[in-house]
Amino acid sequence: DPCQVFWQVTSAATLNGVNFVGNVVAQAGVTLGTNAILTGRALTTAAGSVTMAGANTIGGCSSSFAPAPPGPGPVPTLSQWAMIGLTVLLAMAGVAALRARQV
Repeated sequence: DPCQVFWQVTSAATLNGVNFVGNVVAQAGVTLGTNAILTGRALTTAAGSVTMAGANTIGGCSSSFAPAPPGPGPVPTLSQWAMIGLTVLLAMAGVAALRARQV
């Protein structure tokens, strides 16, 4: 499972024309060169960046080792009732924090 494999790099990582499986965690940045296929994730610290040169295939974590087809996946959203519940919960937490501060 690519989600469970992590490759830690203490500098920068560059993947050129390879079929790479797993999560790349690089301190200085990750570069996906031409024709790189990544089944997993490219992660970096706040100081680094993830760069794609072109003609890349990126597949997120899944139970299959085959790369996912290119293109964005669905964006998760909260329902209207979930948003209302979250708003009420945050408001209650704010009121509780203000009351605790006044004591």
